[in-house]
Amino acid sequence: MKQIILIVFLISSSLLFSQTEISIQIIADEKVNEITVSSLDMSNSVTKFLINGKGKINTYLSSSDQYTFEVNNKKMTTWLNSGKVGIDLSLENNELKIINVVNSPVFYKSKEYFEKLSIFMKDLKSDSEFIKEAILVNDQDAFVLVPINAYLKLNQNNPKELLEIKKFLEKQPKSTKEKSIYELINKRLNKLLEVKKVELTKYKFKNSSNKIVKITNNKNKKYRILDFWFTSCPPCIKEHNDLLNDKTILKNINAELIGISTDKDYKRWSNYLIKRRIPWKNYIIEDDSIIKDLAIWSFPTYVIIDNDNNIIGSYSNVEETIKALK
Repeated sequence: MKQIILIVFLISSSLLFSQTEISIQIIADEKVNEITVSSLDMSNSVTKFLINGKGKINTYLSSSDQYTFEVNNKKMTTWLNSGKVGIDLSLENNELKIINVVNSPVFYKSKEYFEKLSIFMKDLKSDSEFIKEAILVNDQDAFVLVPINAYLKLNQNNPKELLEIKKFLEKQPKSTKEKSIYELINKRLNKLLEVKKVELTKYKFKNSSNKIVKITNNKNKKYRILDFWFTSCPPCIKEHNDLLNDKTILKNINAELIGISTDKDYKRWSNYLIKRRIPWKNYIIEDDSIIKDLAIWSFPTYVIIDNDNNIIGSYSNVEETIKALK
């Protein structure tokens, strides 16, 4: 017997003219006693026990945001506009889904974007124009930060495009600039535009012998490829597999590959190197200052530097990196 529960959340902003009201209806095939709601910019998640199938949550959000709903340990995440929004959920066969959303255009725009992004991630050589289109379509809405983040990654070696996106960001409304991810994106963007060199010797690393060391130049190679990765990163492991399976990838490029792991567990990292028999140099960071200084926000990231420590470029996979070197 299905249970239909109507939950109305009145989400009120501290701003006089900014109130958000989200009406939620859940169709469930199991008993539902409470629901937890959080978002990117809510200070805390809020859990409410339902009284006669209803609950109320107050927050200060006044613009669209990414919300997470949790019912009976099942979660789903979506973007919703501010204002009066209706959302129908179903909890059936142990799965929480969205059935319908009313009065929230950003939900449908974000849904279309993520569907296209999923296809693109399976084939990075496919057309990426949809990312730029999503930026233009979502101008003046906080969701614009999501495609901008992807756009930065695709154009991280293109100063002209980075400057254009910086101008675009500066024209966004205050409600978007107050988002936590806006600050992160802005910092990354500024780093990409400002940082042209990296003095590796100023950073401390640990080697496979658990000793603190500094990375110095290899006089026999013109370039160094810094591979930023960690052991729980599936794309990182795939890249390592490609390198291990094809010994010719790094030949004739006059560059040394250096792994820099962000792992916190030294033993796990060390055991990975031993088990996989990784032949290139590898280090684990002592602190994350180099990650911040180089604006590393996705993994793996490959940074090419020359022997004068000039940054030649940053790339998302070995193939692009080798192509750039050649």
